[in-house]
Amino acid sequence: MRTLSASVDKATNILTRSKHFRKMATKIFNDLDIDRSNTLDNEELYAGVILVHLQLAKYTGAAACNPPSRLVVKTIFNEFDSDDSNSLDVEEFINVCILLSGQVLGRVGFQWIFTLVISPFLGQYLLNLVIFILAKSKCGFTSKILAFPFAQTVWSRIPSTIPVTVMSCVVACLLVPLILDCIDTKFRSFAHDRHNASSFLNDKPKTK
Repeated sequence: MRTLSASVDKATNILTRSKHFRKMATKIFNDLDIDRSNTLDNEELYAGVILVHLQLAKYTGAAACNPPSRLVVKTIFNEFDSDDSNSLDVEEFINVCILLSGQVLGRVGFQWIFTLVISPFLGQYLLNLVIFILAKSKCGFTSKILAFPFAQTVWSRIPSTIPVTVMSCVVACLLVPLILDCIDTKFRSFAHDRHNASSFLNDKPKTK
């Protein structure tokens, strides 16, 4: 249990430490505890974890919509079920939610930094590149389009910031999910290796 407590402490941040998070997790626990046993089984725990991520997504955006797999939740359930009762109480449920939601704040921070800081620079660079390619194009596609009076009128009335904004949004929509998936894959692999190493050390017979 020391390892679990340490893992929960590391996953604790300003989001999971807030009263709103505990209140939300407690409400979800009570909603799922239909038989009023004050405990949740493995299936109810998985449903609760999904609901917690969906609730977080209402406030933090799509970065929170990355719940763990059923296998991961089952593994966590078995580790927290120290008394082999096949159930978790409300405090254990909250600790599970903290452990499995600890990365949400980092994902949200990365998404906002990339969207507000990095993607505008990439959008401007790509837009300049597209303009350069069109200007150097021998087919004169841009000139043919702007030769129409209507096209010239529309183009002249478009604010100069619109093309950059559109390109930045496209860059963010395409790259943010890919980068987040790469980060998640890396950390899951790291966590899996640490879990295997910890299990190996715990199962290793002690020598006098």
